[in-house]
Amino acid sequence: MHTHPYLKLIVLILALMLLSGCNAAAETPASEVAAQPPTLTAAEPTPSPDPLGEVKSISLEIQQEFQQLPEGVPLPIEEVVQRTLAQVGVQVVDQGQPSDATLTFNLMFNPLAAEIKTGLGTVTCYNGAEVTGQMTLSLPDQPPIVEPIQNVNPVETMFLIGCPTIAEAPYAEIWPRAVLEPLVKIWDHALLLKAIEDEDPAIRKQAVSLLADHQPEPPEAVEGLLKALQDQDADVFLYAATALGQRKETAAVPFLITALKNEEKRFYAIIALRDLGPGAIDAVPGLIQVLEDEGVIDWQKREAQDTLKVITGQDLGEDPIAWKEWWQKQQ
Repeated sequence: MHTHPYLKLIVLILALMLLSGCNAAAETPASEVAAQPPTLTAAEPTPSPDPLGEVKSISLEIQQEFQQLPEGVPLPIEEVVQRTLAQVGVQVVDQGQPSDATLTFNLMFNPLAAEIKTGLGTVTCYNGAEVTGQMTLSLPDQPPIVEPIQNVNPVETMFLIGCPTIAEAPYAEIWPRAVLEPLVKIWDHALLLKAIEDEDPAIRKQAVSLLADHQPEPPEAVEGLLKALQDQDADVFLYAATALGQRKETAAVPFLITALKNEEKRFYAIIALRDLGPGAIDAVPGLIQVLEDEGVIDWQKREAQDTLKVITGQDLGEDPIAWKEWWQKQQ
């Protein structure tokens, strides 16, 4: 079989074209080859220094004004701030002494009044108060840190005891939180964990409240709340018991059982145990004892009965004997 001469020619031409293309590719200048972008390695970010970490001493300035009360009211704000900061390693120095920073509180106290109608006419009672202002931390070569301040003790008209004057308005009830809250925003929860051991129960109460509300919740929060649950002050106990009950923290149960024997704390303990629900089953004997105790007022017995119902799922009324018999069968 003979190959057609034209076919040989076509094959030869195609071979020459292919060879020419390969040579052209081989001779392409390096400058015409698309450059590949270099591989970049991300640099490790340099941590910015914490200016607060270098603050070991502070000059403290407290400016307070009382509306409608030019002479003001003595409040131990300076002593408490000094004591609280010392717990986190910050010393308040005397005025004029060198310091790492300046901390200034500008506080405006305003009495809140209620018009109360009596048989002798209408009287004005200042049983509420409000504080507003700001706290400023001034650091060298840094923009100032400014935290707003606002706290209110609302006017009470339903259960008014007495008729406070402007000077007797509840300023003492509102300033601890107004001072602690901005401090916590700067020094964080470490300050609260120290403040719950303060010598002043008003400070301890607000420290517990702020610790319970702190977000994100610090890992030491429950430990701090359990410590506050052992406080002798009923208000501090109330704040801690409420927070632990809402968290379903069963480690609180032994302390709440003990509090059932305390007249000032009993009601708060009953409610906290109810919040814990079935997790507070160990409190059943203590709650039955509340039903038995002739010294416990009736409404607290009813609260104890409701708590027993929530914990056990049983409804045996206020009869402690029925509850005792049921409990013995569970053992």
